[in-house]
Amino acid sequence: MNEGNLIILKNNKIYNYNKSEKELIAYIEKIKDFSVCDNYLWINAVKESILFDLDSEESYSYNYKDGIAGKSINHLGCDDYWVWF
Repeated sequence: MNEGNLIILKNNKIYNYNKSEKELIAYIEKIKDFSVCDNYLWINAVKESILFDLDSEESYSYNYKDGIAGKSINHLGCDDYWVWF
């Protein structure tokens, strides 16, 4: 992803805005929020978290079976070293 892009969430769709172009990155039902870390999106889909690689466009799902406490996620965030739920 290039510097200066704007990533927004609208109606369960995540878009990448670059100058005048709009690109749909993902559509996932029940997106609560997301966090951008480097070239990755951590997406809060309430019952699971989805890690989306902006370069390869691959995604990986994580939920309580993978160690996230509880069966629903209220909020997530990340920095250079950690992701928290």
